[in-house]
Amino acid sequence: MKVNDLHYRPRGSRVDVIAGVTIQMDSRPTLLIGENGAGKTTLLRVLSGDLQPTLGSVTREFSVVYLPQHFISIPGFSCLEYVAYVSWLWGASRKNARRESLAWLEFVGLAELSAHRCDRLSGGQQARLALAAAVGSGAETLLLDEPTASLDPLARDHVKKIYGKIVNEGVGLVVSTHNSSELCEPFERVLVMERGKIAFDGSLSGFSQESGREGIVGELSRAIKG
Repeated sequence: MKVNDLHYRPRGSRVDVIAGVTIQMDSRPTLLIGENGAGKTTLLRVLSGDLQPTLGSVTREFSVVYLPQHFISIPGFSCLEYVAYVSWLWGASRKNARRESLAWLEFVGLAELSAHRCDRLSGGQQARLALAAAVGSGAETLLLDEPTASLDPLARDHVKKIYGKIVNEGVGLVVSTHNSSELCEPFERVLVMERGKIAFDGSLSGFSQESGREGIVGELSRAIKG
């Protein structure tokens, strides 16, 4: 995916939320990190095609699915029906969607809740169900918007383990966060966003050497070292 001089300004606003971003997304699992309001959600939505840029271009060489921060349940649907429905929306036959959905629920540790109503799950379970649906879509890259933001530490750990499993499946992964504790494996690339711009783009190991810098990049780099 190639992003060239990307700008996004909401209608009626005088300020660009995305201000001249140029990056090339590759197969490396990527963590998009920055403070709240930095533009992370808007960038992911533009990358997915959910929003159209004001200026600039996005060229996609692979299919992507965008997962918003807040889980959107379908009242009355079971977990199995939810994952199967998303898979069907992405082109799977009803038979294949239902058959494969149980495997994806098992993938995220929710097989025992396959018949449970999805709108009655805990926050952590909803996050895992959303990941099962995203992977089950068959998209080549997942764009996940702060999936651990409202979770307790145990639920966050469950989700982080699933990140590694997604990468091992060969699926591309881009995750946004404001939490420095997520600066770890399986992520290999770090994008730091600040005020609508990319303040750092490089490897996770290289980012740990940026502790001497001022601003958000230095603060986050120092957080890795404790």
